Amino acid sequence: MANKGFKWDKFKHPEKAAIELAISYEKSQGRQARSVEFKDKADKGKYNGCDLKSIFSDRKKEITIEVKGVTREHHIPDSFISEFDEKTQEMKSDFMYVFYFPRNIDWEHVQKGKYWSKVKFYIIPKGAIKPEDLSIKKAWRISCSFAKQKMENFIVK
Repeated sequence: MANKGFKWDKFKHPEKAAIELAISYEKSQGRQARSVEFKDKADKGKYNGCDLKSIFSDRKKEITIEVKGVTREHHIPDSFISEFDEKTQEMKSDFMYVFYFPRNIDWEHVQKGKYWSKVKFYIIPKGAIKPEDLSIKKAWRISCSFAKQKMENFIVK
């Protein structure tokens, strides 16, 4: 998967790198993704709880994606309260993409498109994270047991 146009020198923050990789992945799948973090006025409230919306090539279907970038394996950063429905405790996005970047990752290596040998990429669908996998704080925390026991089911190869 090519990653032309990445500006790795601009950021070495896992969350920002993860967003770029997620957009690149969506493009490789024939979809057009764009950030909805900073929503247009027309979309106000429509995309709360997600980072990207991705449109299929036929323009008839759209999916929403929450993106996490981490440097600790088997760890998912706490989610904002807006990322899960407070009553049902269901993830609002259709998918959560989690990118694991080893702490010693060579960002130049990643920039050249050779990241898949180093980066682990997980796609977790809506409904996979159950209420018992969450604990509410000021944000949703996905349990370590989910990350250790279930994340391998969602790895992209």
